[in-house]
Amino acid sequence: MIHYPLEEVLTIKKNRFDAATKILQEKKTLLEKARQELQKRLEEKEKARLHRAEKLAGLRETMSKEGTVKEIEQGELYLKLATETLAEKERKVVEQEKVVAGAEKQLEAATAEMLIKKREWEKMQLHKEEWMKEAHFEEARKEEKERDEEGATLYTTRKRKEGKQ
Repeated sequence: MIHYPLEEVLTIKKNRFDAATKILQEKKTLLEKARQELQKRLEEKEKARLHRAEKLAGLRETMSKEGTVKEIEQGELYLKLATETLAEKERKVVEQEKVVAGAEKQLEAATAEMLIKKREWEKMQLHKEEWMKEAHFEEARKEEKERDEEGATLYTTRKRKEGKQ
């Protein structure tokens, strides 16, 4: 049986490809989680925006009905608080968008790395196949040469025996 001398290297290349594939899958998972978190924060921001709009409408209504100064001040204070909450939600959205962008870059890098490892492994596979074909051809040629030598030896031996008789 013919043994490929670079079998260990081939195994190492395969293991590296498998590891890169696993890392790629982890990066995909992280990106998906980051996108889900972004979606959640966008929904929170939208709720805060709607809440602020409601309070602004309520304050306008109070002012148009000529509400008391205390009611107007309370409305303005609450509107200020709602505005600050909305600004905080917007900052969180921006931060999460950065996280998503970073996760996308990591996914791209992991994809590129996986493709490199895959090409290296495939090249080694191809080399093994070509090497094995060549080795089988060489082995067949040696066997044919040995048979030819055996045949020549038998022929020479027979001729000597015939010549002596």
